[in-house]
Amino acid sequence: MGRKVKDVKTGLTGKVAVVMLVAVLVVLLLLAAVSTERYENYLLEHIEHELLLKSELTALDISKQLELNGEIARQLAKRPLTADFLAVADGNGIAANPYYSQLNEAVTKIQESSEGIGSVWVSHTEERFLIADHGEQLVETAPLQRPWFEEATNSLDTTYSRPYTDLLTSKPTVSVIHPVIDQEGRLGFVGLDIYLEAILPVLDSIQSFDQQLLILSEEGDVIYDPARLGEVLNNEDLPVGEVQQISTANGLLLAERVQVPTLNWSVISAIPASVALEPIEELRSFSLLVWLVGVVAVLLTILAVLKYLLREIPVLLHDISKAEVPGHQISAALSRGDEVGAIARAVKRLAERIHEQVAEMNYQALYDNLTDMPNRYHTEEVITAAIRKAEESDQVVAIAFLDLDRFKQINDISGHTFGDELLVQFSQRLRNEFMTDETFIGRFSGDEFILVLRATVEDIALLHLHMKELHARLTEPYEVRGQLVYMTATIGVSVYPYDAANKEELLAAADTALSEAKEAGRDRILFFGDDMKQKVAARNSIERGLRTAIDNDELVLHFQPQLDLASGRLNGVETLLRWNHPVQGLISPSEFIPVAEQSGQITSIDEWVMEESIRLGSDLLRQHPEIGTVSVNLNVRQLHDHHLPRKIERLLAFYGYPPEALEIEITESVIVDRINEARRTLYALKAIGIKVALDDFGSGYSSLNYLRILPVDRLKIDRTFISRMAEEPHMQAIVHTVIELAKALDMKVVAEGVEQDEELALLKSWKAESVQGYLVSRPLPFNDLLRFLAARKN
Repeated sequence: MGRKVKDVKTGLTGKVAVVMLVAVLVVLLLLAAVSTERYENYLLEHIEHELLLKSELTALDISKQLELNGEIARQLAKRPLTADFLAVADGNGIAANPYYSQLNEAVTKIQESSEGIGSVWVSHTEERFLIADHGEQLVETAPLQRPWFEEATNSLDTTYSRPYTDLLTSKPTVSVIHPVIDQEGRLGFVGLDIYLEAILPVLDSIQSFDQQLLILSEEGDVIYDPARLGEVLNNEDLPVGEVQQISTANGLLLAERVQVPTLNWSVISAIPASVALEPIEELRSFSLLVWLVGVVAVLLTILAVLKYLLREIPVLLHDISKAEVPGHQISAALSRGDEVGAIARAVKRLAERIHEQVAEMNYQALYDNLTDMPNRYHTEEVITAAIRKAEESDQVVAIAFLDLDRFKQINDISGHTFGDELLVQFSQRLRNEFMTDETFIGRFSGDEFILVLRATVEDIALLHLHMKELHARLTEPYEVRGQLVYMTATIGVSVYPYDAANKEELLAAADTALSEAKEAGRDRILFFGDDMKQKVAARNSIERGLRTAIDNDELVLHFQPQLDLASGRLNGVETLLRWNHPVQGLISPSEFIPVAEQSGQITSIDEWVMEESIRLGSDLLRQHPEIGTVSVNLNVRQLHDHHLPRKIERLLAFYGYPPEALEIEITESVIVDRINEARRTLYALKAIGIKVALDDFGSGYSSLNYLRILPVDRLKIDRTFISRMAEEPHMQAIVHTVIELAKALDMKVVAEGVEQDEELALLKSWKAESVQGYLVSRPLPFNDLLRFLAARKN
């Protein structure tokens, strides 16, 4: 039992833990998913910001450097010295120009002030010469051949050239040009040649190992590309200011483009997606680890909490399993204020009610409610125990059946309540006078009590004396409701091991002795004797044989024909049960029916008789339709079965038997005790179409009342009246009167037991409808009946 309780606890803990764990896991998963998604969005926004920032810083730095150089060029172009120089300039006499020396010093100083300036020069538009820092002169140089000339010619402001390779230095160069203008118009240009390599150190400081830069000119020429991104991104149409995902042979890139305002250059910043999203993967791994740790922590917490909360459940379950044990108390968890305590207190109340109900049920199962004496079941258990103890100690066990004589008449005359009070006084007298440690008294059934006495072999001779004293005391008058009631008692006694070898035989022997005492006139004591043993042996033999009689086809039906006096034809048969015993031959029902009733086999016999009567009756009516009615006797058990009409109706339908051809015969003794139940059953049978006959009419004391309240179709006059008509004239008057009474009540009459012609003549003269008896035919087996009917027809 302990293992089972443990399993129950484990199952409950496990189920609650699983439910709570699932709920927590769902919450943790949602939190992890939301936090990861938010972090991923934040990281992507951060990456976009970093890329944009780097691109903008790069573009801003380039733009500032170029604008600074443009400002230098603008200041130089606006100096009067420059305009004066170009105004008097002549390509053949540059050195003789009065302003040349000062201008050369100025441009040389500018060039030397910055490492990023390759050269500073002044160019005349028309005279086709160009001077540069450090006294360099280029005569016959056409400015219009320079890369920047066309754009500079069309602009009045600073112009930045496309990147180009300087002819002298072979370095990538960008020229910053500003026109020199006086009142007469454009005189020439001032320019600074900026080597791109001067900008690269700044870009290298911005570019990291993972984040790479690509600078393209407005025309798409690569200006800066140390990571060779131009092979991948040169042709990509990247919108300005938006991060784009670019698929490459080496994986996915995140790239963003901004423009240098001064030159319309494109600065593209890129980073591998795997590098950018690496923190997210790390976060996911970390979140998974935290989630797993959280799950384990939550599970352990849940188990610990459940173990604490359910700590008293095993004891409570053990108490519940023992709740039905008398005296077991529920003690676990009663003081707890939670649901477990409420359950424990409810179980305690339930257990107390169970104990009360079990005690009450045990009492009801073992004791009689009216007399408060042990009942038949308890008594038989005591007899079994007494016999077992007697076997071990060489004792004897005597049992005595005590029956109140004619108690039924008291019930009928004074009522059942009066009779119950008499039974209570009888039982109290038994207890008060004869109850000892060696004596047991119980109520066996109805007005029948039983006394069980254990005694030594030496004391057996005193048993007769004890029974006489008991009989004398029980026959003294009783006072019930102020009336003196004089009762006699009949006692039947048997002794183990002399009269029987076991409980069943001992009870049967005492019952046989009681029956013999009643037949001998009642009000006496009779011990079981050798002559009775033969009757008990015969009874036991009959009981054993009945157990297989139906299965072995030993029960048979005989049919006694009924003669219609008016036509002289046979108009019906009555079915009579016989037992064709394989050894004893035909046995009369009067011998085996009482045994069947006592052994409980009568129900199956009743059902067999009804079905066999309908089955054979169906065959009989097909061959001899003139036999209009088959009569079947009903006993008290069948008549009190409220399912009987339905059972018979099913049999009629199954065998195709017409209901109006079936007649049910009942006797007064069948209906005397429970007339209302019998009346309901008979009316239900009549509703089906079945006829009802009152058998043995005149043998009881209330026949006329039955004629008033029962749906009777035919009266069957008892054979005791018919057989005495020839000898006793007053019997003729009785029979004649019954026939006339039946006619007045619109009932038909059947006279039973007709064996003489004189009887037949009288009945015919009184116009009785039918007769049956040996004068017509003795009861016949079915095949003999068919031959008999065929012979009469021929």
